[in-house]
Amino acid sequence: MNATTLAGPTEADVLSVESALEKLWKALAPASAGGDGDDGPPPGMRASLVNLISVSGNSGEADSAAETVGRMIGRVPCRAIIVDSDPNAEAATLKTQVRVIGEGIPFGERQVGCEEVRLTARGSAAVNALPSAAASIYDGDLPIVLWWPKPPFDRADFKRFAADADRVVVDSATFTRTDLVGLANFITQSRKMRTAVSDLDWSRLTPYRQLFAQFFDSAHCREQLSQIESVTIEAQEAAGLLMSAWLYSRLEEACPSSKVTLRATEGVRPVFRSIVMKTRGGEFAVTRKDEDTVEAKYTLDGESTHRMARIGLSPVEQLLAEEVGFLGRDRAFDTTMKWLAKTAQVKTA
Repeated sequence: MNATTLAGPTEADVLSVESALEKLWKALAPASAGGDGDDGPPPGMRASLVNLISVSGNSGEADSAAETVGRMIGRVPCRAIIVDSDPNAEAATLKTQVRVIGEGIPFGERQVGCEEVRLTARGSAAVNALPSAAASIYDGDLPIVLWWPKPPFDRADFKRFAADADRVVVDSATFTRTDLVGLANFITQSRKMRTAVSDLDWSRLTPYRQLFAQFFDSAHCREQLSQIESVTIEAQEAAGLLMSAWLYSRLEEACPSSKVTLRATEGVRPVFRSIVMKTRGGEFAVTRKDEDTVEAKYTLDGESTHRMARIGLSPVEQLLAEEVGFLGRDRAFDTTMKWLAKTAQVKTA
């Protein structure tokens, strides 16, 4: 469900954000109460579980991020800080706008209202000031999650944003091999900052990893992991490299990059189509059949078995809400990224 504007937007400066938000909430109160005998909507409920800061490189990306956040506040209410930054602009400007947003009222229940602050920075000086500006806006009682889908890992403003965050969320769907290695290096650095890192593309791959791993719950199938002959992965390049690195992190030399072939696909959905492992005694495969169905099938010693799993393509707001709600480190992801540099040489068919 898309969010609607309950109050605002109104211009403010960074130092007056709190007072500007308070005015919006006070302005909402009479209308929410349905004064003068008017039934009106039920009173709004101010709610935040986390500071969610989203950083984009242009206005279009910032608008899209705001829409995504608006669709997830029903799952995870937050104070949203939407950053639109362009360090290459000539004139240095920093503008701030605040509003209160909320989802439609569900069947007469109390409506949840969340605060959105938009920071628009133009020019390198203004962009460099953004981490300090955002720090003055965070609700100090709440954890901080930085959502930057494709961050410039070496840029000073990213490092300062990340240093303040409890969690950094990226989306490697459009990453190159070099970008993935940069992410792996950042994860190593993040341990010194006590900042957890997660990747929405890794989350998209979770159901496939789980289905594939379940083949080897059986000791008879597990024996085949020492007899791997080849692995073929059909996926977007970044997703395929993540799957390859995951296999290597679990099996190491039993499944080196020399045994893995990646058939790179184009487009955004789905990021993953299939993984087929051939061993001396059989074949194990997980394949997406359509937008709602995934097949898990294996053949061993001449006998076959398969099952269908109903797994849809999760929208970004659902993936983001799950990551925002989990503030610990994902050890499987961290370990996979540790090994990724060694598997980045996987050959592409």
